[in-house]
Amino acid sequence: MHGLLRRLFAPRWQHPDPEVRLKALHTLDPQHPEQRTALVTLAQDDNTEVALAALLALDDLQGLMAGYPEQADNEAWFNALCQRLTGAEGRTDLATRQTVVAQLTDPRLLNALAAQGDNLRLRLAALERMTDEQMLVEHACHNSVAAVRQQAAERITDEDNLKRLLKEARRDRQVVRLARERLTQRRDDAEWLAEQQAQREHLLAQMEKHAHAPWEPLYGGRFRHLEREWRQLDHPATAEQEQRFQQAVLGCRKTLQDHEAQEQARQQSLARRAEVENTRDQLLSGLEETLEGLTHGTDLTAQDIDSLRAQRQLLDQRWQALSDQHAPHETAQQRYYQVLQQYEHCLEAWQRWLAVRSALEQAVVQHDTAALSALMTQCDWPATLTSPALLAQAQTQLAHTPQTSATPPRGLRSRPWPPTWIASSICWSAVRSKAPAASTSASNR
Repeated sequence: MHGLLRRLFAPRWQHPDPEVRLKALHTLDPQHPEQRTALVTLAQDDNTEVALAALLALDDLQGLMAGYPEQADNEAWFNALCQRLTGAEGRTDLATRQTVVAQLTDPRLLNALAAQGDNLRLRLAALERMTDEQMLVEHACHNSVAAVRQQAAERITDEDNLKRLLKEARRDRQVVRLARERLTQRRDDAEWLAEQQAQREHLLAQMEKHAHAPWEPLYGGRFRHLEREWRQLDHPATAEQEQRFQQAVLGCRKTLQDHEAQEQARQQSLARRAEVENTRDQLLSGLEETLEGLTHGTDLTAQDIDSLRAQRQLLDQRWQALSDQHAPHETAQQRYYQVLQQYEHCLEAWQRWLAVRSALEQAVVQHDTAALSALMTQCDWPATLTSPALLAQAQTQLAHTPQTSATPPRGLRSRPWPPTWIASSICWSAVRSKAPAASTSASNR
């Protein structure tokens, strides 16, 4: 009974029948508070037609937007929303509609707004939200507003769409020119890209070939040139090209590093050889100066001979050690043999002197001219070699003794050095004039 009374006396907009509620809805005035409350309640109605009618009566754009995701396939809802967004229906201000459009993602709504919007900024805002180039082509060709057509054409980048635009956009010369320029630019870009790729492949092939080539004087310069040319290309290389290039660069740098190591080892070897040669020269110069000093002294003593022998022993030891490191040049080897020959001549003369020294000393004391002459002949002392004091005294004594023959005793004759010794002395004099002061100091030590 209570339910029956309620149905009999309840407002018609609360009637269970949607058709009754829909008819009652059209009698409600949104300006009347109580009736507006009823419309708000009906906007949440389970019946889509009733809810849509209530939202339209309330002119509730936000309510239409909130219900659209579930009613996207409802053509009546779509049309109602489009009419409110485009400004064809309703009293929603432009700023509010622009705010709503700035958040739209539905292609159908955006397409309708760009085509039917009552304001240029509204259309451009909808166009800016579009991502489908097919729609952009439609607007670039057929939109009623020139600014929208041009803006849509600016957004088109696909080559096929540009060709379609060039073919269909006959009503707008600026759009046609833009499409033609874009196509020309794309062709130019494609040619430039192909050229860049060809240059990269060419440089890459050259760099890979260079990485397997042996070192030569221009290897480093060629490598740096190829590397600089690679970096100057504007278009970036692919990952595979960059990897190949880096592998080739590593190969080139390894070749350069290996050569640098070899060159450093060669320079070190040359430096060691020069040091060995300099040491040889100092040793030879020292012995040569000692031998030369024996030809200009005033008295030859046993100490001089001992010093000469010590120098010869040092020369033999060092010469062999140096030869184990680096074999001497032929000129140095000849010089070495000549110095040894001079040394042997000097030692032979000293041995002969030692053999006659005691007898010669007795003959000098006894003024035995005949014995002196015989012993001088037996000693056969070289005239160019400084003689010992006793031998010089004997020579002086013989020189002041009257002779029965015009031929002086053999011991007093000027006996020249052997030819090989004379040649060695000449060679030594030439070397001595060029020898450094360090050589002289080493020999004196």
